[in-house]
Amino acid sequence: MTLTAPPAAAGSIPEPEGSRVAVIDQAGAILAGALDGVRFGQLDDSEAVAVLAALERLGRKVDGARLRSTTDIGARAETDLGNGSLAYKNGCRDRVEFIT
Repeated sequence: MTLTAPPAAAGSIPEPEGSRVAVIDQAGAILAGALDGVRFGQLDDSEAVAVLAALERLGRKVDGARLRSTTDIGARAETDLGNGSLAYKNGCRDRVEFIT
């Protein structure tokens, strides 16, 4: 089984919306759809290795973005910011509680 996107029918894939959140949500839905039909135990050796490599590349991009996002939110949730802190605004004691 080769993991390739099926050919798109005209107008079947929505254009990404302007919001980064919407685009990330759409990417997640596409990934979930691509992985739903994969039977990992039925892939031949080369396909299994290729799928693992592709997932690792994707995972590293996601992990990097998650780290940058968490760092940004952590800075915005510092208790030193007083009532301007995201932690304070959301009823949390500190940035760790807010992020968690």
